[in-house]
Amino acid sequence: MPLDHRWPLAPPNPSPGPPPLKPGRAHRILCERCPACFNLNEWGQPLVNEGGDVQLGGDACFSYRRLRKVGDGPISYDPSFFIPKHKVNAVAQKINNMRKRPATKAKPFMPQEKRKANLKRYDASGIFVMTCHHGQVIFLCNVDTLGEQQQYIIAMLEEVFSMLPPHATVLQAYDVGCVTDHSLNLSQTQKRNTT
Repeated sequence: MPLDHRWPLAPPNPSPGPPPLKPGRAHRILCERCPACFNLNEWGQPLVNEGGDVQLGGDACFSYRRLRKVGDGPISYDPSFFIPKHKVNAVAQKINNMRKRPATKAKPFMPQEKRKANLKRYDASGIFVMTCHHGQVIFLCNVDTLGEQQQYIIAMLEEVFSMLPPHATVLQAYDVGCVTDHSLNLSQTQKRNTT
């Protein structure tokens, strides 16, 4: 009896499914801010089909300003939501160190409303907020530059990732995310080329 050449010698290899989820817990702070997002026991959902484990959004608002001459007033918010200035400054320094040449002091294009946020008059020209897809505030930081810069979103992402299991996946929506993604990709290329 001749062999049927159409008969496969081995069953076809089914396409592998998503990688198995791994156990882990988010930091208590994140679980308190949004239990629906962060109170998971298993992490590692694929970004492509599942949207990751957590979906976040971030943006700055330049309507919030605080006059320097007023001084410190009573605190009417929870300071634990704010990323400390030294962490944001450390990220800004890392970004400057990754650039091939230092950033110039070119005046960025800003609408008239943002130009009113004079840093000599105000100690905060705006506020940057990160929320989950349920609308819960995860972190805040004061914007102390004339315009929205990458250091704010990256500082917040570093803070979130420091509180998540290492295999957690995060989908971050950000209106100038393409610029930040490009910068992060350049920094990874630069790291590979220097090591």
